[in-house]
Amino acid sequence: MVARLTIGKKKYADVEPKMQVVLTQSETLRNDLTQSIQLDSSAFNGVMAAYKLAKDTHEQQEIRHKAIEQATLLATQTPMSVAKKSLQVLELAEQVIRLGNTAALSDAATGATLAEAAIASAGYNIRINVKDLPANLGSSFAAELSGIEKQTSDIQARICKMLHDRGL
Repeated sequence: MVARLTIGKKKYADVEPKMQVVLTQSETLRNDLTQSIQLDSSAFNGVMAAYKLAKDTHEQQEIRHKAIEQATLLATQTPMSVAKKSLQVLELAEQVIRLGNTAALSDAATGATLAEAAIASAGYNIRINVKDLPANLGSSFAAELSGIEKQTSDIQARICKMLHDRGL
């Protein structure tokens, strides 16, 4: 929205090409994140289905265990993808806060806040799932999430300063 409110304004002519890129990237991310809703729901249903598998024999227990592990892996990959894409949204919000139309700064700040919330929410899902994964898989997800959260914190600090500097 802020990119759209910046594009075509004389005052922001020098940043219009950057806002065009932001607009294109943000639309792609919006579509991807919307699709992630269905992917997350399907992944959750897969976990539930795996837990319902028979476990009467040793063979059934092994099949069930592997199915649970695979379903949990998918149920962890999906929110990890959401966290990564939401970090990209936050980076785009940082750009529009720095360069975009000052009349829409509150909208850009809201977008940044929502991206941060999406990262936190994805993190909760990742953390609950990694407990049920083998340690080598779980620790790599946890490390990757930690890096995303650090980047999020750094960006949010810069955003707060920019918002203050630009009058919000």
